[in-house]
Amino acid sequence: KLGITYEPASLEISSIKPEGLVALWNASHPEAIVRPGDRILEVNGKSFEKLGAAAVQAEISNSQMLSISFARTLNWHMRLDTRSGRLGLRLDPDSLQVRAIDEQGMVAKWNSSRPSFAVRVGDRIKEVNGVRAADGAAGVHSELRGEKVLDVTLARDVTSAEEALFFAQQQTASVMKGESGGEATNQTSAATAPPTANTFVVLVDATNVGKLGLNIEPGTLAVNSVKDTGLIAAWNHANPESQVHPNDQIVAVNGRHITTHGADALQEMIRTQQTLKLIVARAPTFSVRIDKRGGGKLGCAMDMDTLEIKAISGAGLVAAWNMFSPDLAVQPGDRLVEVNGKNATAHGVGNVNAEITAGDILNMKLVRGTCRGPGGAAATGTVAPVLPVLPVSPTPTTFSLLVDRSQEQKLGLSFEMGTLSVNSVSPSGLVAAWNSAAATGTVAPVLPVLPVSPTPTTFSLLVDRSQEQKLGLSFEMGTLLVNSVSPSGLVAAWNSAHPDRSVQPYDQIVAVNGKHISTHGAAMLHETLKGDRSLEITIARAYFVIRLDKQPGQKIGAIFYEDTLNIKMIEFVGLLADWNRAHPDAAVRPGDRVIEVNGKQTSQQTAAELSAEMRQEQVLRIGLAREPAAAGLTPSTDQSTFQVELDKANGNKLGLVFEVGTLKIDAVQENGLVPLWNRANPDFAVRPSDQIVEVNGRHLTTHGPEQLQNTIYKELILKITIARASTCAVHVAEHNLQEQGALDCFRL
Repeated sequence: KLGITYEPASLEISSIKPEGLVALWNASHPEAIVRPGDRILEVNGKSFEKLGAAAVQAEISNSQMLSISFARTLNWHMRLDTRSGRLGLRLDPDSLQVRAIDEQGMVAKWNSSRPSFAVRVGDRIKEVNGVRAADGAAGVHSELRGEKVLDVTLARDVTSAEEALFFAQQQTASVMKGESGGEATNQTSAATAPPTANTFVVLVDATNVGKLGLNIEPGTLAVNSVKDTGLIAAWNHANPESQVHPNDQIVAVNGRHITTHGADALQEMIRTQQTLKLIVARAPTFSVRIDKRGGGKLGCAMDMDTLEIKAISGAGLVAAWNMFSPDLAVQPGDRLVEVNGKNATAHGVGNVNAEITAGDILNMKLVRGTCRGPGGAAATGTVAPVLPVLPVSPTPTTFSLLVDRSQEQKLGLSFEMGTLSVNSVSPSGLVAAWNSAAATGTVAPVLPVLPVSPTPTTFSLLVDRSQEQKLGLSFEMGTLLVNSVSPSGLVAAWNSAHPDRSVQPYDQIVAVNGKHISTHGAAMLHETLKGDRSLEITIARAYFVIRLDKQPGQKIGAIFYEDTLNIKMIEFVGLLADWNRAHPDAAVRPGDRVIEVNGKQTSQQTAAELSAEMRQEQVLRIGLAREPAAAGLTPSTDQSTFQVELDKANGNKLGLVFEVGTLKIDAVQENGLVPLWNRANPDFAVRPSDQIVEVNGRHLTTHGPEQLQNTIYKELILKITIARASTCAVHVAEHNLQEQGALDCFRL
């Protein structure tokens, strides 16, 4: 079953059940989830506008295969007093859709005074003075008659771009506060700026045996409360612009920072030192608005005593908010401090919980926890990067080492080129000798650390062979897998200039000058490498590293094959999904294989031991391997690929229907950007059964269909490569997972 409920007259979705086909779609298509409030426009080519709701519902009931088009729905309110004049609206009697607006009516006056909330032809009335259109149009018509005050809720079908533009305009104009009578509501109403932390300095002198008057959380130095008496209370009175508040965090004391020295060391300094220079990070707060009137649930687990968010479901109103408002996404660890004006401190946690349960519209204020690791909000720049420290030995957290290479000895270090993060220390070498001395306590050892930022799984290099220089690459002819890189040659020169994107053995050449291995074959790419002077070569990494930081209650969000650690599925909610959204060029895909966890490799540990490491450890440095892209064609095959360039700036849709789970085109609709392209470019018209193989430089075989769909969904300017159906079909490599179908799996 679809697992949705919708209003029969308008086909607007009221709720989505956690089990059902739509919930499964949402889990596998985070870039295009269906939300409560969306409206069904068309099913298998049968249009609501042309044929009506009954015909569309019949198609849903009778057909086994459903191709459904949805529209986002924007809801807002207006208040009119028809005692001052007539309404001035002509409505469709059944759907309550606005057909015409009288220039002399009250609605026209509303539009003139509140352009951000202007009513348009095509908008629909959902509710008047509490009478819902879902309960029948007759009741709404009756409520609209007579001279009275009308509280009207309207709905409009919009694209995601139009929805974002609407809220950006109303936020800029401070409409929600300043434009009285107009209020935008949506299950996913957005604000414009992410919560931002700031820091300030507090100077206190405890030489007269004064106490700070702070209640501090021991492990994080987060401020739980500020007493009415004490040094901090006196500071607050004298410095109103930099007062210390509950939920703030002490991040440095007398020059020592929490990320380098740890909370315990800072707390000891606070206890023992008389003169204190404290750096305090202001706990960032942000607002979230949730509309429960559609019947949906919040979809989050919360500590009932502290109001801290512990986990967020993938099918709920909070998840819908997060998808529309990624810069203001609610995260595990955030804490509710106020709901509909009821403050947890002033009114009590019980009253806040009651308001969450009883309220239909929830205006919530949350505070962002400041202690987050690099995989959390701090890493994405939404809050100040205040990080908890990892457990370390009692040695200096930053230090210098001196080595002498006059005898040309090697350091014996393996590190990531882009970040200089140490991956491993060789047992022989100058650093190993330094570490041996460290074991005696005379110096501090060098320890492997975790990467700061990911390297992309694919990248391009540009080389010029006009002087007939050699590339300096040895590779396998059938697959273009790199065997070795010569120390002299164009690629070696590239590597020296671009250490973060250097070509390594086991990498694969997947495209040369726009020709991809899956559509043109390895032989043709080899000929292009030999024949062309200017080369743009796309390289796919055979191995890449990600970093995940598990907060309490968080899961990796993936299903693994038990024996091989290949990833079978990535869930919509989880750390991997968060990583993929934050790092699309280093996104993990089904089929990738875990070969290393925190330095423990599959060559040395069993799959069960690496699984245990992923379950138990909170900070995970995971190395993954990706199978090489398959060569798709032989040299004798007649290839046909072409490019389509589209501009979505005006909010138009592509007008394409894809086969589920792929980018193979099932149908080209009558309206949309692609039909317009076809009419203007008949020699390069897109046809059913063609396949999208590349979008804005990201190829199907290296990035997968979900990443390409996400690019199509998010980016306004699209450069799309199409493979003609008559020549070949591009398949994403399944990495032998089909043969593993009967193997045991586990979820993390």
